[in-house]
Amino acid sequence: MSPYRICTGIVLALVVLELVKKKQADIPNELLLFLLFLIGTSLIGINTRNLSVYIQYLFLSCLAVIIYNLLKIVQLRQRDFNILMYLLIVIGCIGGLTLLTDYYQLTQFSLLFGKEIYKESLSGRGAGLLGGEANLTAARLVALLPFGLYLLFSSKKWGINKIVVFFMASIILFAIILTGSRMGILALCQIILFTMIYEMRKAKLGMRISLVVGFIGLITVLFLSFGLIKDKKSQSRFESLGSITDLNKISYTNYDMDESLVERFLLMWVGVDLIRKNPIWGIGIGNAKYMPQKYLPTIDKIKYLHNTYLDVGSENGIPMLLILIMFLGWILVSLFKKRTHIEHDFYFYFSLGFWILMFCWFFLSDFSNKLFWNLFLPLAMYLIKKPNPEVTFD
Repeated sequence: MSPYRICTGIVLALVVLELVKKKQADIPNELLLFLLFLIGTSLIGINTRNLSVYIQYLFLSCLAVIIYNLLKIVQLRQRDFNILMYLLIVIGCIGGLTLLTDYYQLTQFSLLFGKEIYKESLSGRGAGLLGGEANLTAARLVALLPFGLYLLFSSKKWGINKIVVFFMASIILFAIILTGSRMGILALCQIILFTMIYEMRKAKLGMRISLVVGFIGLITVLFLSFGLIKDKKSQSRFESLGSITDLNKISYTNYDMDESLVERFLLMWVGVDLIRKNPIWGIGIGNAKYMPQKYLPTIDKIKYLHNTYLDVGSENGIPMLLILIMFLGWILVSLFKKRTHIEHDFYFYFSLGFWILMFCWFFLSDFSNKLFWNLFLPLAMYLIKKPNPEVTFD
């Protein structure tokens, strides 16, 4: 971690302490419990090698609390939410556009993340500015896409704004495909399915028929778009999803199953075994990424468990993992209750983005995801804890 981030983290911590001291800061009990467990369990087994990870957790925790309090001070209304949604879809579009231009070798933005990431983009898997690595990029793009859908469906008439949002959402969609990420495609299919079900529920018959036709057309375009992927090996990654059902045949001698899928199942076994051997305190933060090579020395360049939940369980112990799962579940249930009470589309699309982020964590070691700590977590707490939610969307 750079000295800049360390200094920034210290400043943020002092700001939070000063707000608490002057009784101007508010930390919801649920968020406080989650952060205390995270910071407390992360102290166990800390050493110089993982000190930077602990400082990062402190930094992200303080930032989440500060953003939550800023949202309370600002008191967001309908216009503010729309501005925020436009900003997020623009960020997603920039990430998707830089992925497309890198993919077709018009630019070299991926070099910002190192030569290894750039070489991966040339080999047939797009990256871009949002995440660097292809799967991380896909995770961020699919989490931002529901905000574009909210802007599309919340406006009843087609105008210049809606056309621009449609164009940006289309760029994001094609960028997700070019990442070659199976996780991204599975998440994208969920977004399309849940959106169709939600919009059909409140639409008239003519609109329902249009949604079904549009859904079928979009799925068709989605599968035809696989042909845009330059590298045939990357195309086969999507086809390999069909081999997941052959779990009884997993072995390195079974060439009918994609090798990367086999590695993911082996990594899952490593994570579960680490939790089994260290159920209470874990092995210490930042250490899980070093364990796959010890368990699987014959596999070259294998690193990370590729599962955020297994990372937390193996590093911080089962109690912290349970706290994390219950906390995330509580947020989704609370947002659903708010959606039922307020009857506003934003709550659905925000919840959908939050769920997609949680879903991607099953396939990535991404607990420090900035979208989670800087956007989804503080904004979710704000929406849940606002005493008069009706005022939010005047």
